[in-house]
Amino acid sequence: MTPDKILQVGLGFWASKTLLSAIEMELFTELAKHPEDLKTLRGRLGLHPRSAHDFLDTLVALGFLGRANGKYHNSPETDLFLDKNKPSYIGGILEMANHRLYPHWAHLTGWIHDGNKAARLFQFAVWTETRSQPIAY
Repeated sequence: MTPDKILQVGLGFWASKTLLSAIEMELFTELAKHPEDLKTLRGRLGLHPRSAHDFLDTLVALGFLGRANGKYHNSPETDLFLDKNKPSYIGGILEMANHRLYPHWAHLTGWIHDGNKAARLFQFAVWTETRSQPIAY
């Protein structure tokens, strides 16, 4: 018996938000053109020098990027599904989740404590947010 599953679920937002941030800044679309080194990506995407290396290497560790000869490149999955220039792009639903749904989930504990009124407000907030703008797929 280990706490692995508990920790994986409890800290799952780390991996999720890392991927969502990469999608938001169109990292995978940029790398679909060709592999880039750290300095070039930092400049193109406006990444801070302190965080750029850790951010990109986290994406490598998660399997969303690869790195060879000092250059980062997309994994086969991110190249196919997270390049905005491909018809197979599925990042739109993840962009929507990042901007419209993710902020609401930060208040879940309070809403659970508040009961039905809060649950209705939560459902309404999610319903309103998901219908306020068209979803790009």
